[in-house]
Amino acid sequence: MIANNAARTTTCFVYGTLMSPEVLQCLIGRVPPILPNVILPNHVRHPVRGKVYPGVVSSVVSAAAVDTRAEKTGGGRGNEKDDSVEGILLLDLSPLEMKTLDYFEEEGVDYTRTQVKVHIPKADQYANINKTVLSYLQSLSTNGDDSESSKVVETQGYIWARGISEIDAVNYWDYEAFRIEHLEQYLETTVKPCRSEFDELFKERK
Repeated sequence: MIANNAARTTTCFVYGTLMSPEVLQCLIGRVPPILPNVILPNHVRHPVRGKVYPGVVSSVVSAAAVDTRAEKTGGGRGNEKDDSVEGILLLDLSPLEMKTLDYFEEEGVDYTRTQVKVHIPKADQYANINKTVLSYLQSLSTNGDDSESSKVVETQGYIWARGISEIDAVNYWDYEAFRIEHLEQYLETTVKPCRSEFDELFKERK
């Protein structure tokens, strides 16, 4: 288990396989405090071609890709959704845990860790939240973009970096389908080997 003993911690918005508690437990050795129902506006989540995980791109990039495909094939996106992505906000992540997530996401190659603005429900929107999450919500300062039901906060998120040609911009990625169809194998073939590789790399750098 990676010890979360650093004084400086951070948050991270995740929207794909990292929403799975099993993936987090395997990857960083714990499930950190989680804030659910967090929205990243003006972005769309698509499957990565040939993979079981998604990538998020801006709505403008997604729409342009669909328009290009429609011109070539005469078709378009089969199931329109709002141009926003629902995910979760991971709280109290240590610098070492963020390095682990960077390694897992191949930051700088497949994804770019970017500052993003997300909308999170205010405390009274949650039926049951733990003390850490409640404390985080209460610590947020008022933002001019806040609404009656949500706050706008800055955090970090992994945005797809390899280009629109490598994602299926016509379809949307489904978290529940991933859990049912792929989670068990994904843990064995992707997450556990990644964690082992990171341990070896970090050991060599000590």
